[in-house]
Amino acid sequence: MSRTLAFTRLASLAAVVACGASLAQEIFPADPIAGEQVVFTQVLCRPSMPTWLESSSATLGPGTLNFVLDFDGGDFSVGSCARGSVVSPPLPAGTLLVRFSSGEELPVEPSVLRTLQVPATSPASPRYTGLSGNYFDPASSGTGVNLIQGESGMLFAAWFTYAPANDAEPSAPLWLVMPSGKWLAPDRFRGLLYVTTGSPMNRAWSTNDLDVTPAGVLTLTFDTSRQVRFEAVALHPGFPTFSSSSTLNRFAF
Repeated sequence: MSRTLAFTRLASLAAVVACGASLAQEIFPADPIAGEQVVFTQVLCRPSMPTWLESSSATLGPGTLNFVLDFDGGDFSVGSCARGSVVSPPLPAGTLLVRFSSGEELPVEPSVLRTLQVPATSPASPRYTGLSGNYFDPASSGTGVNLIQGESGMLFAAWFTYAPANDAEPSAPLWLVMPSGKWLAPDRFRGLLYVTTGSPMNRAWSTNDLDVTPAGVLTLTFDTSRQVRFEAVALHPGFPTFSSSSTLNRFAF
């Protein structure tokens, strides 16, 4: 996504923050277990300069989880908001102090966000196999989830949805993917969501065009092998955070 497009779609967020202030940072999922990764996200709004995320990092230290988001800005008077998101390494069991700091270009006061209690749990095995297929809610036209279950039981998901309309932009198609995750229980799977972009269709594929952006968290709870309860929080860089939940049925070919 271009920086200009991201600025436009996040423009409506600027009204809720004061000059130089940032929206509250968030961590998803809020209740990780050992071995899971979390995504940290922050929106920074500047009323008098274009703003974008330049770089990010996430590291583990002794008893700490450290996030750094380095925002940069332009030199002309155009206000904008930018979202920065970064994924942690797999978390160890125990107590982690979560810390945040920024780079030097647009400094944000370093802060201790919270303490995470990360429980150690035994690996869960899926109750159902053969879950690959397309799942949808008949009441929600044009949206749904494609699941692929590998031999290990792990799930890959592609979520086809629409970002909600806001003051700056109408609703727009949005595709997100969950490349991996963990079975939290025999019927419950959770993983992080990403938005990917690549080479245009009129050009040969190049890995240099690939961009993978952390974009939320997805939880799937299977009532049967053909019905799943879907819960997602989406953090796409060009839209305000939004959530979605529904019960989906597997499409019968």
